[in-house]
Amino acid sequence: MTCLLLKRRQFSEKNDFAKAVYDEIRGVKGQNLDWEKFEGNDNTTVSNDGWFFDNMNDDEIGIMPDGEGILIITNEQTFKDKFLDLSDDDWAYNAAMGYNYYDDCEEMDTEELNYMNGYLTPENRGRLQTLRELVGEPKFTEQELQYDEGNVYDFLEKYFPVESDEMSDDWLSSLGCAVWRSRAQATKQEIDDAKVFDYDERGRNTEMYITWKQLLQIIGTKSVENFYDLGEIELNGLPNLYDGWYDAWDVDDEGQKEMNAAFTKMLDDIEEDGVDTIMGRVKRSESFIKTLGELGFKKATGWNPGFSNRTPVYNWKTSDGKSTVLANITVGNYDHKDETVSFKDESQNSTNKGLMNDVELEDF
Repeated sequence: MTCLLLKRRQFSEKNDFAKAVYDEIRGVKGQNLDWEKFEGNDNTTVSNDGWFFDNMNDDEIGIMPDGEGILIITNEQTFKDKFLDLSDDDWAYNAAMGYNYYDDCEEMDTEELNYMNGYLTPENRGRLQTLRELVGEPKFTEQELQYDEGNVYDFLEKYFPVESDEMSDDWLSSLGCAVWRSRAQATKQEIDDAKVFDYDERGRNTEMYITWKQLLQIIGTKSVENFYDLGEIELNGLPNLYDGWYDAWDVDDEGQKEMNAAFTKMLDDIEEDGVDTIMGRVKRSESFIKTLGELGFKKATGWNPGFSNRTPVYNWKTSDGKSTVLANITVGNYDHKDETVSFKDESQNSTNKGLMNDVELEDF
């Protein structure tokens, strides 16, 4: 205790601001306790008027002293800039604190489908193994199911391209939402661990309370000369939240449940249609693509208005050998269930130029 009192006395000799705070701690009343003279600039105001703080400008800092310490009151954004030292990490902070400024799901790359076997429930694994046998493939080994990448989705994409493609959207969406939740939770914990002083968000303002004893220590260690300086020393400075955000990766029970629900629905759809029926569709699709190649169609690239990116798009062009395109036909949107395709005929002499035509595969 004696050492602590000695330290406070030493801090009190730092400057006039320290002396005034030290006197307040000791209960000494005098002219040094005129706190307005320690405001520091015109944007920092000492007051006990609650109305003033509710209506002060966005860039102002308010100080409300009482018998135990001071309440620092600022606009939400000013608090983040001045006291939390947030800049590029503002979005990560907002997400972690639950502000509705951003989407609450990460966008997942299709590469994540290579790791779906690690998330499957025992029931879905069992049904997957049964499906393997129905199409004449051996069951996955435990090694393949546990550790090998890509084998599950490669199998589904080979034999059940439409069903697996439809499932993948829901799977990736559920995974992205689960990863977002894990990152928000981890970042919130990092914020809680790093902050020195607690603070509360109340409407448009944020409030942070500091006792006189804490303030004296801040003055003594940071050479603070007035209240304004408290916003210049990163008093509650947070670490780089950006790195911590992307370091976190976890899938909670909710995510696991949703991902497996998408997988289960796909298996139900396959069983409802029947494996033989679906296999027949795959063979017809392969035959269709082979025929297009024999006719001179080539796989189209880039954006093709009107055509889904779920199935390949093919194009056939002929020219007069110079710069004039004589024939220009694009086909896609192959529906495995209804056996239909869509095509556009933008050839030079076409009477339906630019119009989308939906026809049965045999008619095309």
